[in-house]
Amino acid sequence: MFPHFDFERISRYVLGNAWKEAPVEVQQQFADEFSVLMLHTYGSALLAFQDGQIEFLPYATKADATMTTVKTQVRSEDGSVSPVDYRLGNHTGQWKVLDVKIDGISMVKTYRSEYGAVVKRQGIDELIAAIAERNLRNL
Repeated sequence: MFPHFDFERISRYVLGNAWKEAPVEVQQQFADEFSVLMLHTYGSALLAFQDGQIEFLPYATKADATMTTVKTQVRSEDGSVSPVDYRLGNHTGQWKVLDVKIDGISMVKTYRSEYGAVVKRQGIDELIAAIAERNLRNL
């Protein structure tokens, strides 16, 4: 599943203007650490969800579209249902996930809000260091 996530573009969206202002090496450091964090976060969630069901809702998009949303409903063991929407982009001839909305909450917007505040207060290097430290704790 994770090779189908475009972590570089997600990183760009999450950091917003801070991405544009950062040197390429810093952009790459952030993308690397952020992708590891996402693997831990969503990998753990998927492992915990092993006995649930995912229903893909009816879907249609134009043949020449470069963006689309795939809507699903996730049913857990206890019968509760959560909408999970995947925003995909086709920028390199392959469809890749750019955002995930769970119960209407955007992963990108959530991280952008959280990380934007850290970058503003402490700088992008401190943000990368904090994510790297969190990744080490998750090993």
